[in-house]
Amino acid sequence: CNSKDEITRRNLRQPFFGVIDRSKPRIYEGEALILNGKIYSKLPLDFNGYRPFEVEGNAESININSSNELIFSTEIIKGQKFAAATFGKQLLFFSTPGKYEIHPFELAVMYESEDGFAETAELKSNANVIEVLPLPSNAPADFTGGVGKFKIQRSVKTNTFQQGDVLQMTVVVSGAGNLHQVDVPEFDLPRGVTMYGDPEAAEKFHGGLHGG
Repeated sequence: CNSKDEITRRNLRQPFFGVIDRSKPRIYEGEALILNGKIYSKLPLDFNGYRPFEVEGNAESININSSNELIFSTEIIKGQKFAAATFGKQLLFFSTPGKYEIHPFELAVMYESEDGFAETAELKSNANVIEVLPLPSNAPADFTGGVGKFKIQRSVKTNTFQQGDVLQMTVVVSGAGNLHQVDVPEFDLPRGVTMYGDPEAAEKFHGGLHGG
């Protein structure tokens, strides 16, 4: 799903308009969602008085691009040329199923009319809705809440040891998804191996286009 899917015929009849762009209209709880505003215009515009879109419900939000600078590029939509700019990109995680409304963003625009006069108008985007589905009920017993694509790597400093030796094992879980919400997994160790103390966890997360 992208911003062009949200554009209506009424939008295309206007000299400028805004839409809320969703990476998906429907996700599972814990799944990453990309959300941003987008402006389309046939005219050179100046902006002020921006009021960002708001998401209902208790969603965890991570800003992907905190820059307030709008960079426009040319897009062709049904034969019409528009200058388009994306802003306010966020990475969202919903932990509770349901339908959540995204309230429109608003801003004041200044443009030059056909008569050469400076005009001011309010630009208000569409609203939108995100449907969050519950996870399937047949999750394995050791499921720790991870939703996304992950890989696990395990390593030990040596493969040769004697009874009573102390070994250090490192487990690295990486990937894209709600990794920051996942509990540290429990280790199923072979018989005769005992863990001393609690595992030390080092975390490093980066909000990107596919999750944390």
